[in-house]
Amino acid sequence: MSTEPPLPANETDANFDHQNEAAERPRRLAPKPSTRTQLLRDVVIFQIRLAMDGLRDLVLSPVSILVALAGILFSPKDPHKFFRRLMALGHRSDVFINLFNAHSDDAAPDARSTSDYANKFEAILADEFAKSGGASGLTASAKAFVDKLRARRQHSSRQSDNDV
Repeated sequence: MSTEPPLPANETDANFDHQNEAAERPRRLAPKPSTRTQLLRDVVIFQIRLAMDGLRDLVLSPVSILVALAGILFSPKDPHKFFRRLMALGHRSDVFINLFNAHSDDAAPDARSTSDYANKFEAILADEFAKSGGASGLTASAKAFVDKLRARRQHSSRQSDNDV
């Protein structure tokens, strides 16, 4: 007895074989300027993606068991119903996380990925770096921001002490 959900009618063995062949051919990454800064950026983004992927896996593991039980209990005619939805959600999150940059061709044109957010964040940092006058100005801005957060925290701490 197979544990895999039944394939839709439009899925054929030929399509499955074609997908396997495509999966066996590794995609080549576009060449990027080889600088230390670019390497550091890529490693940081990869670490963030790894953390997101690990967190997703940690959450999906117990959820998959729950949706399987829900399918068995609440949808006896189609027990895979909720599990298929979870698989679709997992696929969308995989495209979003894009751990190995393998899904750039799979995503819809308006779909967001971690690359989009990393590029936005990098642009904001570069803009702040330019506005603040370089590294020393950026350091001063960061220090002022941290001081503001500390002051806000102390203020809220004083208010909670007065409420008691």
